[in-house]
Amino acid sequence: MPSRALWVISASAVLWCIGIAVSAQAPRAAAVRQEPLFVGARIESTVRYNDIPGVTVLGDTFMPAWADDGNLYLTSCDTSGWDVKSLLPGHNFELGVFKGDPTNTTSVHVHVVNPMKAFGTAMQRGSDDRTWKAAGLASVDGVLYLTINRHRREGDPSPGWADNASILKSSDHGRNWTNHQGQHNTPPTLDVSGSMFPGTAFPFLEFVLYGQDGRAPLVDRAREFVYAYSTDSITNVARLLRVRRTDLPSLRADQWQYYKGGDGNGDANWSSSAADAVPILGKGAGVSGEIVYDEPLQRYVMTQWGRGLRLYEGPHPWGDWTLIKSWPEIDARFSSIPNKFISADGKTLWLFYSSDYHKMYKYTLWIAKITLEVTGASPKSSAR
Repeated sequence: MPSRALWVISASAVLWCIGIAVSAQAPRAAAVRQEPLFVGARIESTVRYNDIPGVTVLGDTFMPAWADDGNLYLTSCDTSGWDVKSLLPGHNFELGVFKGDPTNTTSVHVHVVNPMKAFGTAMQRGSDDRTWKAAGLASVDGVLYLTINRHRREGDPSPGWADNASILKSSDHGRNWTNHQGQHNTPPTLDVSGSMFPGTAFPFLEFVLYGQDGRAPLVDRAREFVYAYSTDSITNVARLLRVRRTDLPSLRADQWQYYKGGDGNGDANWSSSAADAVPILGKGAGVSGEIVYDEPLQRYVMTQWGRGLRLYEGPHPWGDWTLIKSWPEIDARFSSIPNKFISADGKTLWLFYSSDYHKMYKYTLWIAKITLEVTGASPKSSAR
């Protein structure tokens, strides 16, 4: 019979082997620097899309998604359509594909993928006297996801200028779309069941973007969950949501959870009730731009429109968020930072935005180069 010493050695060896297996299957993330990393940002250059030879567009809400096929897909709202100079009739929103590289703007050209005719011509209103608009776009595991909402017409005095958000999905890079009611290439109904997120609390749903096709590093459980956030269209308070990555394709609102404070890595800090959601940015912060994960620097970067352009940084999707820089003179509406064009060192970003729709010269795609000014400290600390 083996001695007690041999049993102890054998048990220790088994535990040691199990430890190796567990470690290999569930590597631990490095601890993230919590204090701000950036000390500033500057805009190096700005190009107006309509000044690039041979191209033109009128519209706003140019939100990108870096898909599995390598393409960068791009929304456009209240749009003339790409390469069309007259706004009317146009469409409430379209999907295009961005070709070229912003470092060489003469190479840039956006081609139409889907004019989304079922959602109406530009500014076409429905029975609720509102129009369809796109908000956020993402590619996750080979599927495009597009968030949409209802916008009131200019001059409408009713509270909340956007409401009733929903999500569409496309498994063929935007050529065909399915809504949460299971209908194909048609808008959801305008009754209560036609909205996944009714009301004014989550109209501008923007996805938190990681790498190509949603590929995420081992950070903030981003391989398990897809995050999105929205500002309220009345107060501009920003709130965060998540859904399991495996549940996203079902387009079921009841599978989304709302951040209610604390460490967002803990399940106890999320609720199935939207009433429990707490702000990640306070009242008057601005209107939703995108959140993108700057992987080389291990920071999240958020853009906002409100009293000009604002740029924020945070260690997690839930914050804490710190204002890096504001440009009151830049009317950057519905802005985004395409993850495809983040530089290898993470310090150079490209900003897509639109501007004042009252001035047709400005009402187009603008592309700006942003350089981040970083502290000398490392973006990460020792492993947990």
